[in-house]
Amino acid sequence: MKIAVIGVKGIPSNQGEIERYCQEFYPRIAARGHQVDLFVEPKSDRQPWFSVGYYHKVRIIALASLPRKHISFWLNSALSTIWASLGKYDVIHIHGTKAAWFAWFPQLFSESKIVVTSHQLDCDRAKRCKVFRWLLPWIERTAIENADEVVVVSKALGEYFQQKYNIRPRYIPNAPGSYAETDLQFSYGKSLGLTPKRYILYLGTLNPENKPDLLLQAFQKLEPLGWKLMIAGEIGDSMQYAIELLALAKQNQNIIFTNEIRGKHLAEIVKGAGLLVAPTDALDLGLPLALLQAMREKIPVLASDRAVHQELIGKDRGLLFESGKLDSLEQQLQYALSEPSVLTTMTQKAQTYVAINHNWDRVTYGNLSLYLKITAKICSQSIQHNA
Repeated sequence: MKIAVIGVKGIPSNQGEIERYCQEFYPRIAARGHQVDLFVEPKSDRQPWFSVGYYHKVRIIALASLPRKHISFWLNSALSTIWASLGKYDVIHIHGTKAAWFAWFPQLFSESKIVVTSHQLDCDRAKRCKVFRWLLPWIERTAIENADEVVVVSKALGEYFQQKYNIRPRYIPNAPGSYAETDLQFSYGKSLGLTPKRYILYLGTLNPENKPDLLLQAFQKLEPLGWKLMIAGEIGDSMQYAIELLALAKQNQNIIFTNEIRGKHLAEIVKGAGLLVAPTDALDLGLPLALLQAMREKIPVLASDRAVHQELIGKDRGLLFESGKLDSLEQQLQYALSEPSVLTTMTQKAQTYVAINHNWDRVTYGNLSLYLKITAKICSQSIQHNA
């Protein structure tokens, strides 16, 4: 089978949900004897224009890109889709609805089957980008109308597309990415003034909808003895919000800010955390990888009661608080820190749940069976036509 993959900035990568997903998944497909051509942005993958490289038997094709981030993405998505349409692929798999704005092209000029996987609600994220706010809803509809199959990584995303477009997407859950080997001496954590299992961790972009300020306020109200709060993430679209966060911390020595952490340092910090908190109240319905990875590592988790968090945590794999409510977060945070034995039981259940439901064998089987199903239709139609 010949498969084209579109929507990836570059691999290998330590950032980007789609990039990490593809670098875990497609080498497994290629190892089974299928040809996988993955189209990337030259500037992100550090390849020359119109060049070919390899990553674990996956062919990496770099076409063209521009200096400006958003324009480069649209250009590369369009060029990759056109190129793939002329390449006689069995399947063109587009990751992210915003990368599918040229999904109509292969429908007109090729016999390839089109699969679109939605990893998050791109239309909601467009609210932070005024230029594309009006464009992404149209692109989402273009993706849905031209896809032969739509795949979602969370049940909440599936419900969204079913209600809005009256379709039944295929649910293939995500899985946590592989971590690098960690320093058993916890050297990086110690350099930040942290003690293993005695700090609360926030991982995510510093923007208002992710609500790191809510967690910061709850921590300062409780002032838990012997605990620190680590807020790790890059600054979002609002520098002013980041400045307000720093002012809210009031130079508290028990609150540590870092930029986005990657690679072995990320693995070390996650594995050493005493509690991971996801306070966001954004409408994004994608599966939160930070929670998934923490659950795999048996790290206790506390999250807002968004639909995707309820789906992942359930009633006994972690704690939930009422989204956007400081009192509720404060109460659950206090419970989490004062009842370690209860949370230990929850982490064991969480680890088992992730191992069974969110593993790469299941992701590989789900996608590969989908490829075989839709390409079998092509074969049967060809046989009928020849007869």
